Amino acid sequence: MVIPLRTVLLAALCVLAIAGCGRSATKKKPTVDVTFFQSPVAAPTIPTAGQAFTISWRVFDADYFPNRQVADVAWTVSRDGVANFATGVIPVIQSRQFVDLSFTDTQAAGTHTYVFTVDPANATREINENNNSAVLTITVVAPPPPPTSTG
Repeated sequence: MVIPLRTVLLAALCVLAIAGCGRSATKKKPTVDVTFFQSPVAAPTIPTAGQAFTISWRVFDADYFPNRQVADVAWTVSRDGVANFATGVIPVIQSRQFVDLSFTDTQAAGTHTYVFTVDPANATREINENNNSAVLTITVVAPPPPPTSTG
C-alpha cells in the first residue's frame, strides 16, 4: 500500500503543530512587580489615644512594559498580630502607575504594629514575590491630663 505524499506531509505538519515544532513549552517570565511605591505612613505621625489617625500608602506596578495592567490585586493589613484587620481589592493597576490606599484607625496608648501585604495569596505572578509586605509601627501617646484648677 502506497500512502500519497500529500497525506504524509499533512500528517507531519499536524504532528509538528501539536508538538510545538520541537520547542520546549517554557513559560514566559513575568514582567509584573506589584510593590510599595510609598511605605505606609500615619497622619498625625504621633497620634493621641482615642484620636483618629489615617494610615496611607501607595501600591505600584513596576512592570517593564508600558500600557499593561494587572487586575484584582488583593491587599490586607494586620494590626497587632490580628490578621485581616483591613482588607480590600485594587480593581486595576496600570503598569508604571501607583494606587493610593488608606484607612482610619483609633488606638489606645502604646506601640502598635501594622503589617501591610499586597497580593497575599500570590495570585499575581510577579518578578519578585518578596517585596509585597511593609511594616509600620506607631506609638500612640496618652492624652495630656486635664488642667487643674487652683483656687
